[in-house]
Amino acid sequence: MKRFLLVTLLTICHWPVLADDRPRIVDGLIDLSEWDFVKQGPVNLRGEYEFYWQQFLSSRDFLRINQTEHETLRVPGEWNGKIVDGEAVGGYGYATYRLNIVTSYRLPLALKVPDLGTAFRLYVDGQPLLQAGRPGTSRQSSIPEYNPSVVTFTPTSTRVEVILQISNYHHRLGGAWLPIYLGTPQQLISLRENQLARDLILFGAILILGLYNLVLFVLRPDNRSGLFLGLFCLLLAIRQLMVGDRFMTRIVPDMTFEWYIRIEYLGWYLAGSSFMAFLNHIFPDERQKYASLIIHTLFAVGALIVALTPTWIFSFTVPVYQFITLAAMAYGTWILILSVMHRREGSSILLFAYAVFYLTTISDMLVNAGVFGNVLLLDLGLFVFVLCQSILISYRFTRAFETVETQRSQLAATNLKLRTQEKLRRDAEQESEALHQRIV
Repeated sequence: MKRFLLVTLLTICHWPVLADDRPRIVDGLIDLSEWDFVKQGPVNLRGEYEFYWQQFLSSRDFLRINQTEHETLRVPGEWNGKIVDGEAVGGYGYATYRLNIVTSYRLPLALKVPDLGTAFRLYVDGQPLLQAGRPGTSRQSSIPEYNPSVVTFTPTSTRVEVILQISNYHHRLGGAWLPIYLGTPQQLISLRENQLARDLILFGAILILGLYNLVLFVLRPDNRSGLFLGLFCLLLAIRQLMVGDRFMTRIVPDMTFEWYIRIEYLGWYLAGSSFMAFLNHIFPDERQKYASLIIHTLFAVGALIVALTPTWIFSFTVPVYQFITLAAMAYGTWILILSVMHRREGSSILLFAYAVFYLTTISDMLVNAGVFGNVLLLDLGLFVFVLCQSILISYRFTRAFETVETQRSQLAATNLKLRTQEKLRRDAEQESEALHQRIV
């Protein structure tokens, strides 16, 4: 266990990071005139973009309007809660984001654009470069879609104008909610391929662990912990393809946005219930009956809402189930603490996995909040979390197998002893009968 912890810490320390001293956008402008993309790497285009609510504006439109009168909005971030004309903006609506980039770079550049909420068009210097779905001014006229991409362009002057026309009527959150990167085409293609490679490696690792635990359940159907953990791993593996750079859009390009989000949310809610069942099964003495029932019921209700309602309704379950998930994890932590106090077999392994998962989750939250610059580590924490659980199941399976074999050997020895005693008894009876006949 100490060696495993050391390897984990070394992996985290040597994980590649992006520097935190990158330029930021202020009032829709970022100065990259002295930035060397080749030597200094790509730039996270975060900061205050020009924001025009309930308007789809083009480069020509900006030539005729008063550009000094505009709102600003932080990217990455949703537009929910933004005060426009004295009123708070909700999740549904449409808007234009505008960014001006000052650069002396004359070679081809690229933008790494994530999924934005939930349909958009991207223009650079008035030229359309990318579209996801169909942005519209109503739910009927818009079509949502996830289409994370890398697009290239070549600056023709010292100023590059980037315009995003975004609409959202199919999700509780709207806007440019994820970071956009600017760099050379090679840098951003490599960045996306590395992210995809990480996603696929994690998917494969969790999938294999899930199938492994299901095989253990098939070999020993009386031990249902393998079933619950196997289902938990399979649900996480599927969800891994749905998040991040959303590799599932490449595997099933015709999947509708509604079903895409539905599968993603179902994977989350059902995985939470599966893990609670796993914990309750391996530590039955520490299980709190009513707390477990409440958690399973809440996750089941969430799954039914996701299965039976459209995205613009069930996406509102996320804040509630974030809290429920945290409560479930706190309940799981309490079970593990009790099991460690009672010195249950394997409890220390699971508690270590929980600690790693918590730390990487907190790290990701701080990175996303911009508190410090670092790579996202939740994938690593999730893998350690699942791996430790599988190690525990394997250990218990091996111990159970050894116990069965020992009992089988003891039973065979007992049977042999009984057969030997029976043979001796029969031999004695035969000798006694023979002696009796001679006497008679």
